[in-house]
Parts: sequence; C-alpha cells; structure tokens
Amino acid sequence: MKKPLVILALLVWATVIFAGAALVQGGVSSKAIMSVNWQTNLETTPQGILFGLRDKNGDMPVGYLVVFQVQAPDGSKYQINRQVAARSSSFVEVVFPRDFNAGAGVLKPGPYLGKYLVAGKAVIMEKFNYNPAGGQDGIQHRQTWWGGSKKWVNLD
Repeated sequence: MKKPLVILALLVWATVIFAGAALVQGGVSSKAIMSVNWQTNLETTPQGILFGLRDKNGDMPVGYLVVFQVQAPDGSKYQINRQVAARSSSFVEVVFPRDFNAGAGVLKPGPYLGKYLVAGKAVIMEKFNYNPAGGQDGIQHRQTWWGGSKKWVNLD
C-alpha cells in the first residue's frame, strides 16, 4: 500500500518541479524573447572584462536565466548563469574571469567572443579584442550581433 503512495508523491513532486522550471526557462516563446529590446554593457574593470545584459523596457513577463559564455583567445570556454526577476530593466553583470571561477591568469590580450543566452536562445553576441594597453577602455574592434540578425555591427 505504501509503494503506490510513494510513486504518486514522486510523480506529483516531479511535475511541480518541471512545471516551475518550464515557467522560468520556457514560459516565453522564442519569438517573444527575440522581440525584447536587449541592451548590453561591455567594458573593462580592474578585475577584468565586464559583460552586462538587460531587458531595457522590462518586457519579460516571467523570471529568466541569463547564461553568459566567454571564449578566450586560446579557445577555452567559460560560462556562468544569473537569474533575473520578471519585468526587470536592471543590468545583470558579470566580470570575466572573476565571476567565472577562472584564474586571473586566463585574462590575456587577444580576441574574445561573448554570448548572452536567455532560455537557451542567443540574444546577443559580442566579438572584440582585449588590449589592456590600448584605448577605449581596453576593448577594441567591437562587433555585436543581435538575435535574429544576419550580420555583425561594428561598435568601435
């Protein structure tokens, strides 16, 4: 008699957990995610390179997960996740390498690729050269791609 109740309880628990995850991750269609006015922030700090993303108008009706991915000049890839509240228009920011649990030695001059994913969809990508001795805050030859776009835009 206890076995069917345990199985039923596990099924109910799994349904609640997966339904909650679906609301946070997939509660908004890909089309809606791509129609949001996403804005980025990319600059250097004493701790490294700051990557920021925000829903400029606070249009996302549910909380969501932002995945920040960075590819370093040597091809190494790093990733960190940040949860964002629904209707937030505030920047969520991370600093590479500090927040990515990567050693300070991985921050080297050269070409970087940053990706910002929301609910698994790339909403923005940034290509740039990092040169701490260079101008413009160490960020050079910046190009940005917005989700759904077919080309990169120079932001130098």
